[in-house]
Amino acid sequence: MATRQFFLIADHTTEFLWNVTLAKLRAQKPKKQCSPGQQAVRTAGNITLPDYVQRVLSLGPKFAVEPRKTAPELLSMARCIGRAAPDSESVRCVSECVDVLCRRKPGANQLPVRHVQQFLRNSSLSVLPADKEGGFVVLTDGQGPCCLDQNQASPTRPELHRIILIMVALPLCFFLCC
Repeated sequence: MATRQFFLIADHTTEFLWNVTLAKLRAQKPKKQCSPGQQAVRTAGNITLPDYVQRVLSLGPKFAVEPRKTAPELLSMARCIGRAAPDSESVRCVSECVDVLCRRKPGANQLPVRHVQQFLRNSSLSVLPADKEGGFVVLTDGQGPCCLDQNQASPTRPELHRIILIMVALPLCFFLCC
């Protein structure tokens, strides 16, 4: 009986000490600069970006917009659901699915991705990944790591090899030096 009480007191004491220590450790942990889901957007030179461009680019390179299903795809899904239902209910199930599809409004994209793309193209700006955390850097066309031929719209093959070499070698050199 005394042993059981000892273990109970030891358990409560350990739990209390852990909660006190955990609160102190959490207070010492540095706060992240960016909120989750928000990445830093860096600009080179005196480039100023509108707020909507900054907001879209801050979502990072892994951000994706959910693809919209076309009307034929939605009808096909309704028929598949009807086939999965019991035979006596399949016609009613397909009918209800079609009714829902007729009443449903397709949601508009809340992010102005096309406007951002158009702004960057009109302003002759390039967007490159900035770091491994997922941020972007915005450069003017003359500042990028790739030198374009005057008569071509894309880099030549030797320039591509040079770009790939730079992209692989610089982080490796930084890793080995530090």
